[in-house]
Amino acid sequence: MFKEKLIIDLMKRNYSKIQCLIGDTLELDIDVLVNDTPFDIESFDILIEQGLDNGKFNIQNAEIIKNKNNFVCSLSNKFTSIKGKHFIDVSIVKNGYKKTTFKIPFEVYEGAISEDSEEQEIYISVLEEIKNEILKGNNLNNELKSKITEGNTLKNNLTSKINEGNILKNELSTKINEGNDLKNNLTSKITDGNTLKNELLSKITESNISKNELSSKIEDAKTINNTLSQNIENGNIKQIKNNSDDWINFKKNGGYIQGSGGIQIKGVGFSRTDGSIFLRGRNSGDNDGIYVNNTNVNPEKNLIIDLGNSSNKWKSVAAGGNNKNQKGFNASLNGMLEQWGMILFDGTYQEGEINIEERFPTAFPNSLLNIQLTLMVNKYDTGKFTNICVIDDLGENSRPNESFKIYAKFKSDGAWTFKLFWRAIGY
Repeated sequence: MFKEKLIIDLMKRNYSKIQCLIGDTLELDIDVLVNDTPFDIESFDILIEQGLDNGKFNIQNAEIIKNKNNFVCSLSNKFTSIKGKHFIDVSIVKNGYKKTTFKIPFEVYEGAISEDSEEQEIYISVLEEIKNEILKGNNLNNELKSKITEGNTLKNNLTSKINEGNILKNELSTKINEGNDLKNNLTSKITDGNTLKNELLSKITESNISKNELSSKIEDAKTINNTLSQNIENGNIKQIKNNSDDWINFKKNGGYIQGSGGIQIKGVGFSRTDGSIFLRGRNSGDNDGIYVNNTNVNPEKNLIIDLGNSSNKWKSVAAGGNNKNQKGFNASLNGMLEQWGMILFDGTYQEGEINIEERFPTAFPNSLLNIQLTLMVNKYDTGKFTNICVIDDLGENSRPNESFKIYAKFKSDGAWTFKLFWRAIGY
């Protein structure tokens, strides 16, 4: 068996060199093209025949296997039974009509096959109908190529746009990062500014306290000056000196105030039965207190009297009212009143403002001099509360001696709580 592989283009010149011996079977494996494009022959019939000199034909239309643009057939030994040069007519048929025909030349040898045999041209006859189909196919092929070209152009344009988009995306990311850096720097500057602002407010508060203390000292000095001027004008300098000398002479002559023994003046002691006023200490039982004309005047529990120790009996004397609760006050005999308290706030997953009015445990009789706030939070809530301050309420219904208003901002993505301690001083 001789096997031959042929590629036949219906629109071009084709050549073949097929040789075999007498009586051999010849297997043909043929690809059909049109202008280098595969031509689908599965919907066509294939007819193979050989014209003989006696006017008869060898016909082969069986054992032909088609696959897209390829067909394979094994020719019977009738095709190679006669020595010499022959043609095989291959026809492509549809609906009983031949669409195209091509002649394939081959040579049959009786003995050894010649090596000098030349290739011969395959003669192709294409009918008008299949030419139109071929041209139509070519047009479609050209259109397809054009569409492919357009598609490649669009693809390249799209790739270019995607690259431009990626460049813009990277530039935008860079700008966003720069914006975030600027935002963080601005936030830091704002925090520093708020810190400086709070320090300045603290300094201003301290300055106001010093100013008020200085003003008080000036007023005291003016009062002393006025008193001194009045005494000078009224000739009372001598009386002041006499009073001072009397006290000095009282101490020089052994005068002092003792415990349960009473008062001694110029070496003479006055017992509690002789004097009009005396003190009883803890060593006398439960009846401690102040005695006036031998009558016990029970003081309030918050009255404190301290005569110091044996080496300095005038170490301290203090008396005043107080309330030692978490929200309380302490009043001094000199008229100063100190008050304090604590406010608890809590919330969750929100942001907003706090406005609350806090009343003093007791009203300041005359004036509020100073008020301070201290914030206490856990380490996880640091920075969630800002703008904490006391509002200076200038309305007609404001009561600065009785209460004060607190303002704060908060922002949190979770549960939070904080304590705000306050301390106020006045008189």
